[in-house]
Formats: sequence, C-alpha cells, structure tokens
Amino acid sequence: MHGIRPPNWNSLDAVQTIHGTLELVAILLFGLLVFVDILEHVAREPKRQVFLRMAGFVVFAAAILTELAAYPYSRRADTLSNRQIHTDEQIISKLSGDVIVASTHADDAANAANSANGSAKQAEQQATNAQAAARGARKEADSFEADIVTAKKQAAAAESDLAGARQRAADALKQAAYATAELERIKARRSLTNIPAIMSSLKGFENVEYAFNGVSLDDDSENLLDTIDSALQKAGWKRVNAPCGLPSVRHSFEGASSQVCISLAVSDGVRVSVEYPEGSSGLRTISLQNAPQYIRAATSLYFLIKSGLSPAEESPGGISVAKGTAGTIFISVGKKD
Repeated sequence: MHGIRPPNWNSLDAVQTIHGTLELVAILLFGLLVFVDILEHVAREPKRQVFLRMAGFVVFAAAILTELAAYPYSRRADTLSNRQIHTDEQIISKLSGDVIVASTHADDAANAANSANGSAKQAEQQATNAQAAARGARKEADSFEADIVTAKKQAAAAESDLAGARQRAADALKQAAYATAELERIKARRSLTNIPAIMSSLKGFENVEYAFNGVSLDDDSENLLDTIDSALQKAGWKRVNAPCGLPSVRHSFEGASSQVCISLAVSDGVRVSVEYPEGSSGLRTISLQNAPQYIRAATSLYFLIKSGLSPAEESPGGISVAKGTAGTIFISVGKKD
C-alpha cells in the first residue's frame, strides 16, 4: 500500500481500537436512522416529514461512510494479526530449541548432584551423631532454664494482676465519686446565691422591660423563674408578657392578679436574648458603653445569673441577639442541663 498511511497503521492495538470505534459509531448511526424513520412515520406535518426524511438520508449516508472508513482498518487488523501469529510461532520454535539444550545441561547437573549427595549423606550422618550427643547435654540444661523462665513468668503475672487490680480499684473510686457528685447536682434545686448583688447591680437599669419567653414543665425550672422574677422586681425592672406560642404553660407570678401564658422552653439552662435592628453583626460594631440601655442591662443580667447560679451549669456562650426592634430582655428558664 503506497501513499499516505493513517496514524498508527502498524500498531495492532491502535488499528483494532479505531476499527471498533468506527463500527460502534456506525451501529449508533443506524440506530439513529431507525429512530428518525419512526419520527417521520408518526409526524403529521408535511414539513416535519420532509425534514425528517432528509435527516434520515444524512444519517444513512454518515453510517455508510463510517462503515467504508472501518473496512480498511478491518483488513489491516487481519494482516497485523497474521504477522503477529507468525512472529510468535518463530519465537516459540526458538524457545523449544533452548529448552532442549537446557534439559541436557540439567541432566548433567543432576548426575553431579547425585554424586555430591552421597558425600553429603555421610557427612550428615556424622553430624547427626554429634547432635544426638549434644542434645543429651542440652536437654538437662533446658530443663533448669525452663523452670527459671516459668518462675519469672509467674512472678511477672502476679505483679501485673496486682497492678491491674489497683488500677481498677482507683478507676472505680473515680467513677463512684463522679456519679455521686452528678447525682447530687441533679437532685439539688437551682438557686441564685447572689440575689443582693443582682438587686444592687441592676437597680441602675430601673424600668427596663423584661419578659419570660420560655420555661420547662418541672418544679425546679418554675421555682428558679420565680426567684429571678422576684430579684428583678426588687431591682425596679418592669415585667411584660412575651408572645406565647404552642406548646405553652400558664404561670402565676407573685402578686399578679391572673396567670400568664409562657411558651415551653426549647433549650436547657437559663438563656438571655435580646433584639437589635442590625442583629448581632451590627451590635459588634459598637462598644458596650455606647450600646442601648437594655443591651447593657441584659449583659449585666447574664453574667450575674451565670456567676450566682448554683449548682453551676453549662453556659450557652453569651447573649443571643436576633434582628428586631423590641427593647425587651427575654429570659428562658429551661430544665437543668
């Protein structure tokens, strides 16, 4: 074949890959031709039928061209396969000759090895006799050595058992102490140990509005809520009602003429939250001294409750700030965390 040859014309793998690819493209084009033919038969508009018929001709022509392009690669793949088979047969023939020569050398080596093996057996018998004598002496020494090793293992095991027992006893005491402390914390009612400090510190924010926007359904939470409310009332703060959602409880404050609706707390522990027009990001841009009065009051209240609450509980990480314009301080008393 003269003229310009396609790329990789002498590579069997490349020719087979190209031929397979062209055949696959041709199959896909014939499949597309069938699909276009179906669309032509179901089309109702004459223009669409004409367009689909022309498209079918184009797809058919492309499929034929693809098959024609694949034919030379099919012939070339057969030619290269025959060449490869011929080359492999020559290699196999040469290897067969090498195997025969190697087999002859192996037989000679085997004869020499048999001769050496006889001499080795005599030496081995002599070594066996010497080893038997040595084993007799070694057996007695091993017996004493085994007794020593066993005694050492027993002593080490006893020491390990003693150390393990001591560690387990120490761990048990720690667990018992932790469990006792946790049980006492759970049983203990929460209270504020710094009510006088709360009253004196918060009187500077007199008439600031506050509201309880959450409480848990347990005596401990409601009693703590009443304690906080009493301290704030004595500090001159003004209690208002927070929006009440569902589920909720009805709570009676000391001195109130009617019960107040309070939403059930969704978080554990005591939480303090406020609203600010720009939210927490806007509040970070100003100093606490320049913040509105209710923000400064909420900050003082949060730290006073955190420092005076007994038993202590996990802190929520500061005051929660949401976007809004309400100047009210919201307090939620959840169950003990």
